[in-house]
Amino acid sequence: KEGDEICDPTCGSGSLLMKCGRLVRERHDSRKYALYGQEAIGSTWALAKMNMFLHGEDNHRIEWGDTIRNPKLLDGDDRLKHFDVVVANPSSLSMGTSEQDWQSGYEVDLMGTVHTIAAAQPYLEKAALVSGDAAILIISSAAIAEADCESAYGAYKAALVYHAKGAARRLAPKQIRVNTVSPGTIYADDGFWGNVKQHMPGMYEGYLKRNPLG
Repeated sequence: KEGDEICDPTCGSGSLLMKCGRLVRERHDSRKYALYGQEAIGSTWALAKMNMFLHGEDNHRIEWGDTIRNPKLLDGDDRLKHFDVVVANPSSLSMGTSEQDWQSGYEVDLMGTVHTIAAAQPYLEKAALVSGDAAILIISSAAIAEADCESAYGAYKAALVYHAKGAARRLAPKQIRVNTVSPGTIYADDGFWGNVKQHMPGMYEGYLKRNPLG
């Protein structure tokens, strides 16, 4: 909403942050918001900075570094800065079934979400006391997609849906909603499916045909 400070701690090229900014402009006809991000890969960080300038997102702060080992989004007292909205879309993309696929999927896709919810809970509780509610939103299409073969990725996404159901019951008395959404494949030129379209057109067309919205 208007006035929000929005953070993506794993911002990549910045596309998710820019989508949030666009929502504020469309819904409130306002540029009163601020975008914050951090990205570990130098070339991707540079792309995020360039995207912000090209799309006129003047009120942004994008830092270069490992968010876990070297967080740089700090306040004036060198403490972790607090935000109104946190969005993140990191994934191990472990599509296989090797031990490494299962391990990386567990650490990034599953436990990354579990730790994020735990870290955010006290701040969501405070927000709920002020505004009447707060929300956690988990988005996954793979969790309910038709399975072509086994994969660690799909299994962990399905596990997150189960985890969210329990979290929803536990956090409801604290006025915190936990929702899961399966929107289908989401396309962005600089996102995962833009890359698939460019490098694996057969796979892209196959998944496009499965999407009822086309």
